[in-house]
Amino acid sequence: MDTVIFSEWLKSPSVISENVSLCIGVFDGVHLGHQKIFKKCINGSDFPVIMTFDKNPKMAVGRQKNVKALNTFEQRKRLFEKIGFKLQVIIDFSPEIRNLSASEFISLLYTKLKVDKLVVGEDFKLGSLKNQAGPSEIERIMNQFQQGSKVIIIKPVLNTDGEVISSSMLRKLIIEGNLDVVQILLGNSYQLDLRLTPSQSFGGELLIKKEDLNQLVPEQGIYDGVWADTDMKTTIEIVDDMLKVSPISDSFENNRFLNFVQKRG
Repeated sequence: MDTVIFSEWLKSPSVISENVSLCIGVFDGVHLGHQKIFKKCINGSDFPVIMTFDKNPKMAVGRQKNVKALNTFEQRKRLFEKIGFKLQVIIDFSPEIRNLSASEFISLLYTKLKVDKLVVGEDFKLGSLKNQAGPSEIERIMNQFQQGSKVIIIKPVLNTDGEVISSSMLRKLIIEGNLDVVQILLGNSYQLDLRLTPSQSFGGELLIKKEDLNQLVPEQGIYDGVWADTDMKTTIEIVDDMLKVSPISDSFENNRFLNFVQKRG
């Protein structure tokens, strides 16, 4: 899967000639609701494309409190590639981009892509706060550039209590250490990406400061963990402002993805 930065991509001569199916969003956590959108986007598509952001738009404009991410760009890229996307476009959410109307943004898209279908959730909106458009208006604008373009709306996925699965729900569950439920809602284990995280190792134990992690960390306690890609079991102890992980994988330098399995006790 290729990855491009939106503003740089617009300046390049490359154009996707195939009919494209597209989904756009932050997709933090890549939970079952997101995965339902991805499945519809991928199925029957010649060229599925995913567009995401270098920062959460709502946090960037002050409409939502800044919180740590559930996964990193590298984790999302690995997941998107595994799911089957052929291109990832990262929208660099600059003032110029954030002030575009829905119509202006779509007109830029059609200089690079022939969007056959856009797959979105029910609450999806596109464009600046003053010039936002919902799914029906977006479809009308798209058809100004390509007749027959469709916006497909995907209903949210609910948990067993009938609540909409969301990144906010996941954050609450992770903080509380409810990792068994988190695993169900993600379809896989909650994972930390330690590649760029400063750490120290002593006698097979890895020490990491919470403040050095860019991702959300569960509450204090002892957790069963697994080093991803090796299936080597480990123990994660979270105390005060530190994470202690032992043992460390022999291939730690090349494998710094750590899965939380469950909380002990």
